[in-house]
Amino acid sequence: MPWRKLLLLLVVACLALGVYAAWKANLFYREDYSTPKNAVKSFYFSVVRGDGASARQNVVEPAHVQVLDEARNLIIEVRSFRRAAIERFGEEKGDDVSGGLPTLKDIEEANEKIDGDTALLATKNGKASLKLRKIGSHWKIDLLSLLPLRTDAQTAQRIFAQAAIAARELAAQIRAGAFATPDDADQALKGRILTIILPEMIRPAFSFGKK
Repeated sequence: MPWRKLLLLLVVACLALGVYAAWKANLFYREDYSTPKNAVKSFYFSVVRGDGASARQNVVEPAHVQVLDEARNLIIEVRSFRRAAIERFGEEKGDDVSGGLPTLKDIEEANEKIDGDTALLATKNGKASLKLRKIGSHWKIDLLSLLPLRTDAQTAQRIFAQAAIAARELAAQIRAGAFATPDDADQALKGRILTIILPEMIRPAFSFGKK
């Protein structure tokens, strides 16, 4: 009967739309740590959409594994911050708002600078870059290289955790209309992150002075 054919066509159309939407959302992305850029993308998808198993296996130092939960929360909150900017200011103006932290788009457009078994994934817009090291056949991520200071995993945990809270608070402020422009919102998150990092830069020197 005609209505059965119509129903079948509707089901097929819905399935096709679902597959297309999943493809556009990178839900079919296959993890690949064979190049620096693919390694960072795979790490990103592992912590945001997966269980983080491959991310835990592909950091340069075992100590970095303890930073993964905070890194994941930071990525999620910055994504929410960026979405708030897009909703408030539109796709074109809000798309690049991330407080100086690289988005998936920045990663995809970044330049790979490989020197033997080390590499730098350098963003084109001045946002934070990432260092990697090739161990065996995999490029592994130096999570702490996101920060503009040499530090340890525990310090990175504190910074990432506080930065995630800042991103969440500022996303709420964007939705409340606290910022006139997307750049104002972007600078606000950059400023908050800087105020989180500066005490950590001073702490080692202060501790040394007390001995």
